[in-house]
Amino acid sequence: MAPIIAFSKKSYISCIAILLSLVLQLVVPLKSFAQSVAHQDSVITIPVTEVDPPSVKANPDDGEKWRLFTLPKKNYTKYESVTEGTETFIKSTSNNSASGLLYMVEIAPKQYPIMEWTWKTDGVLKNGNMSKKGGDDYSARIYVTFKYDKADLPFGERLKYGTLKTFTSFEIPLRSLNYVWANTQPVGSFQENVFTNWVYMIAVESGNEEAGQWVTSSVNIYEDYKKAFGEEPKSIESITIMTDSDNTQGSATGYFKDIYFKKAE
Repeated sequence: MAPIIAFSKKSYISCIAILLSLVLQLVVPLKSFAQSVAHQDSVITIPVTEVDPPSVKANPDDGEKWRLFTLPKKNYTKYESVTEGTETFIKSTSNNSASGLLYMVEIAPKQYPIMEWTWKTDGVLKNGNMSKKGGDDYSARIYVTFKYDKADLPFGERLKYGTLKTFTSFEIPLRSLNYVWANTQPVGSFQENVFTNWVYMIAVESGNEEAGQWVTSSVNIYEDYKKAFGEEPKSIESITIMTDSDNTQGSATGYFKDIYFKKAE
């Protein structure tokens, strides 16, 4: 016959307390993990602060998400990773140059319509002007491209595309939005790019009033696309950070931190 073990009331309470403690130790991490997963599901991060600019190539190896965005016959903008205290960011320096750091993605803009980022500039380009070809330069811009099949272009636009492709091997984006730190255009200015109607320009910041300060900007990229092109967007395929000064033949410096895509609240 098995021995009978007697528990005092005090021992019983002590056992219950130990069991509760063990349960809590399991539940709290699980809750934290669940919150973390939920957060990851609601936010997509473009890891700008993790890129090593000198290692980025125009034609990267398979699987590499970062690549150098270049334009034909243009000097390259210098990009470097900078750490100040606990803050890491990318600094871009442009001297009569135009290139960017491009990150390949696949994001559904209807599901993640909010794009948020933090940036800074030392000052706008003196001769920058969003409405003139000779002024289409920016000390800081976020260049977003969307998937779009050239077969979906109207006949005249397909002819234009074919003509352009005979002169360059450059991959021509057919649908893109550029969020820029403009010179004199008011914040909220929204217009076709002076070179092509396949690109729309949106002034998110403007002028030198906040030059030298970190500014966090937020846009609804889904609504902006529909406003620009009058159609539902397909998936976002790339995000580029860029500072350019080739059209004005000037100099500019920009700074960029991580970019986030978020679900609408």
